[in-house]
Amino acid sequence: MPALPESFDMGKRLGLFVYFATRVDRDSSFSKLAGFFAKDYTIIKTKMASYRSGCMNISALKKARTGLPSPNSLTSIDKVLRMAHGFGLFKYDYHSPSRSINPVDKTFLLKSCFKRFLPISFELARPTKFILAELLLMQDSDLTLPLLRILRNKALSTEASRTDLLRDYAEACVHRMELVLKEAALSEAEVNTAFKRLRFFESNFEQLEAGGKPSRGLLHMLDPRLHWLIDLLLVDFHAFCEHGMLSTVSLFPDSVFESPIVEKTETESIITHYSYYLRKLPLDDFNEGLVSMPPTNEHTSEGLLKHSIASLAPMFGRLIPIDVVVDRAWSVALSIMKKPPSRSLLNETIYEIGYPTYRDWRSGSGYLEVRRKNTDTGLSG
Repeated sequence: MPALPESFDMGKRLGLFVYFATRVDRDSSFSKLAGFFAKDYTIIKTKMASYRSGCMNISALKKARTGLPSPNSLTSIDKVLRMAHGFGLFKYDYHSPSRSINPVDKTFLLKSCFKRFLPISFELARPTKFILAELLLMQDSDLTLPLLRILRNKALSTEASRTDLLRDYAEACVHRMELVLKEAALSEAEVNTAFKRLRFFESNFEQLEAGGKPSRGLLHMLDPRLHWLIDLLLVDFHAFCEHGMLSTVSLFPDSVFESPIVEKTETESIITHYSYYLRKLPLDDFNEGLVSMPPTNEHTSEGLLKHSIASLAPMFGRLIPIDVVVDRAWSVALSIMKKPPSRSLLNETIYEIGYPTYRDWRSGSGYLEVRRKNTDTGLSG
């Protein structure tokens, strides 16, 4: 079942998740990140005020330029950090007195995408779009796919009745939970969670059908996810910015909506087609200058992997997780190549480029060792 918090009203802007994740180090805490945010707030607020400046529709701009917490609202900042933790961008120990925040593999993956200067932007560079879109589909499919299904089947005006969208969302989530409960491989805890969600969505749907008000929990589930789709450009950019209409792009096959589990191979296929779509949008060129990309002569599987190793080695040291090297190479390949190599090809190639590899028998994770001077990358390896 998805790991994201379900009922937080903050956390509407993926750019804030990237902002905080790229500032996490091995000695981070809530107070430290909140301090960074307060220090950068004037710049962040200016960036928010110019977000989606190409939009001509006033109601669309209002949707895009919302979700920025006050620098003094520690509760709101905490909610954003918990959402980013749920995405898997870092580990936030919010129950401990120190409220420590520690980097994980995805932290280093995001940080390695950028050059020297860390991003303060709400326009996501391409590699970060691919990383976050995949996480959203894998981590939050049960609450995001129903919204995608609604927007695929009918376009909605940003000025239309919010009640109609909430009713449709509750109904679509009921359908999703019924699918999930048919999955035989669920644990007892997952079954209990699915039943709890099913009752919650059924209750909200019945209330809205009878002309009543939705629960705050339903509002807090829908709003962030709608904004994440806008940030990722999974809501059709032209329809949104020119006409104030909400409709999703045609990337999702029927099978993904009717399966209780989104398979990794299916997610990779969707993300690959997503990369083709993004290249057609002029808006998607924003912030590519901040991204660390390999030179043209390294646009091969081997070149992409070596460039990833060079970017990740300063953060990991001698042993670098193979999955992170491959994920970074794949997200960069999707950004710059018309025919990017598959993740499986990159996984095969990594064992052919001359670095010793090891496998942790306890976790099953693979590692690549960087140890001797390499003339190609300038690193030990």
